[in-house]
Amino acid sequence: MKSEITWLMVAQKAQARLYEVGESKSLHLVEQFDHPSGRKQNHEVGSDRPGRSFSSGGSSRHSYTQEHDASEQSAIDFSKEIARFLEKARTENRFGSLVLVAGPSFLGSLRHEMSLETRELITSELDKNLGGYSKHELTQYMRAI
Repeated sequence: MKSEITWLMVAQKAQARLYEVGESKSLHLVEQFDHPSGRKQNHEVGSDRPGRSFSSGGSSRHSYTQEHDASEQSAIDFSKEIARFLEKARTENRFGSLVLVAGPSFLGSLRHEMSLETRELITSELDKNLGGYSKHELTQYMRAI
């Protein structure tokens, strides 16, 4: 039987808060996720230059390419952590619908890391960074939309 509980995930690359949406859109904190490395700049997270290597056919050198810079990789890792939590909660039937609120790039990363079954529970998305909003401000904002 599908749960009638709606969860609201408000996320950014350094932290996320998960709320249960109650009657009249009141919010009750379920879980808070902190990702301190999401606050760091690229040069603080990892090397800012790719490694270098000699070509096997001669003495020329070339640099390795990086698919993501350190800041992007940190955000992807955090997205994976959140997605794992939501997947486990979904299989435990802890919620039946999910509202996602995050900045555009982090929202895309979250979606990408979620299973199809979890993504199917998303009833609404808002591509805004509201991570700095207090619980009270979020409640007022959600009531207005």
